[in-house]
Amino acid sequence: MIKTPLFLLFALSVFCSVPCAWAQAEGDTTATEALPPPEPQQETECPPEEEEPAAADSDNITAFHGYVSEGVSALSDKIDSFFGDPRSYEELSGTYMLVRGLTVYEKGGKLGFDGKIQLRLDLPNLKEKAHLVIASDDEETIDETSIPVSNTPTGALGQKDVTTSVQYVVQSTKRWDVRLQPGIKLSLDPEPFVRMRFRYLNPITPKWLSRTTLTPGWYDNRGWETRLLFDFERGTGDNSLFRTSTEGIWLRDDPREVLTTQAFLFTHPLGDRVQMAYQTGVTFEFDPKAQPTQYFTNIRYRRDIHKGWVFLELKPQLVFPRDDDFEANPSFTFTLDFFFGDRYCTTNCY
Repeated sequence: MIKTPLFLLFALSVFCSVPCAWAQAEGDTTATEALPPPEPQQETECPPEEEEPAAADSDNITAFHGYVSEGVSALSDKIDSFFGDPRSYEELSGTYMLVRGLTVYEKGGKLGFDGKIQLRLDLPNLKEKAHLVIASDDEETIDETSIPVSNTPTGALGQKDVTTSVQYVVQSTKRWDVRLQPGIKLSLDPEPFVRMRFRYLNPITPKWLSRTTLTPGWYDNRGWETRLLFDFERGTGDNSLFRTSTEGIWLRDDPREVLTTQAFLFTHPLGDRVQMAYQTGVTFEFDPKAQPTQYFTNIRYRRDIHKGWVFLELKPQLVFPRDDDFEANPSFTFTLDFFFGDRYCTTNCY
């Protein structure tokens, strides 16, 4: 049973402008006769003509700025789509399905399996404003390096709950994307939830782009939760991308503890069908001071093995967890992804 009413926490109101107007009063004939000779008036008409080239230069700079920034944004979206990153399919329109299987080889010869299925359907007659999302439930954590694995491939999917939700697009522009998503996790103890997602894209300079994503939500079993993600991205030429990401999670049950990850990522292509990614970072908590919980570094080799909808990924990784006195914990992950949906491949695949 829902213990707290579902309601919306956040409202955004951005855009303010100050209108400007100029008015010129006209005097009567007797007033104009008292004015100085016309020569000074002719001199005051010259400056506006000299300002026109400067205004044109400003427009050219603005257009160039927008062109470069959109280029970095498009490159970032394409790379995220190639790697199957949640950043890409959170804002993807159209109907698609993702099927993912992972095999993890850990220290000591331990072999584990994990899987994910996500289906997204456009709801008819709503002009792509609402989508039905059905997915195997993953407990979202700040730790990207830890994968909850099972002893068998079937057990990896069998132990997952199913989440059903409706995602409604409140606003979607180049800079802003706002979405409301109420839903329920189907299990022996069903958990209703509602969350919103605000994404703001800001070109800082012609070469740097920032992306801020705020996701507040209410969950029946654990109350309020807020996620905040800052991405700073830069295209480095030849379809390469550098990104620094800072992500934090605030939980209502423990407001003094904020879980945070700082990561650095560099990606570059190897031909038309292969992308390489190199990532390193640290996960830490504030309780109340910042304390590192682990360091990590990994390399990802991802290949499009069939027409932009079947991808193979190899990921060797080193994790240095605090629980093991920051000793190296190596692992190797093999991932196979299947994407179904024409729009996904036509707009995002290489």
